[in-house]
Amino acid sequence: MRGLLLGAALGVGALGCETPDPILPPGECDDAGVCQPCVDVGVPLDELVYVVIEDRSEHAVMPDGHAGSDLCSVVLRCEREAVIPDEVRWNRGEGLVCDGEQAEGPCRRGVVRTNPSAVELRTHRCTGLEPDREADGPRVLSLGVGGSLLLRYPRTVVDCSLTVGEWEAGPDRYVVTYCTAPPERGGACTDLGDGAAYEGSRHHVLYDPTTTCPP
Repeated sequence: MRGLLLGAALGVGALGCETPDPILPPGECDDAGVCQPCVDVGVPLDELVYVVIEDRSEHAVMPDGHAGSDLCSVVLRCEREAVIPDEVRWNRGEGLVCDGEQAEGPCRRGVVRTNPSAVELRTHRCTGLEPDREADGPRVLSLGVGGSLLLRYPRTVVDCSLTVGEWEAGPDRYVVTYCTAPPERGGACTDLGDGAAYEGSRHHVLYDPTTTCPP
């Protein structure tokens, strides 16, 4: 089985622009002799067409009152072009998630955090966002504690980059995995050797190490 490396998980600049540091492909070394490792993920690389973003928050009530990670954009780019998923599905987690009808805590009539189509799929945009203003409409999806967002793409995610945009990062955390099918249907999943739980917007580079790592 070929190895695969999640090149990096990098912060997104304060102005909403992607600002990744230079990243070497797996198996290659920089001038200081620091080498990017190869990781055997144990799944077919060309079948990794699902991205799953799962909330790993520890508390049901966040400072802003909404439960779980708040996603405003998920953008996959391959050959510098945004790839639009064939399917976007939200599995609601626990805790308070505004649906436009409640009138408790941070929720008021018209505040909607339950619409997965609110997540921007073409461009990263979270800076300056005020998703609870009625004029802006639903522009953020709250996963809920333990909830997840599943996206199915028409191609493998390998040799692409993925930017996850989170609105107002706080104590909530999320993890990103890549799968051959939905996990509940027995899909083989991998975190590509990463395994970290993140807060805030992150930029991930997904390398195919065929030419630099041994088979």
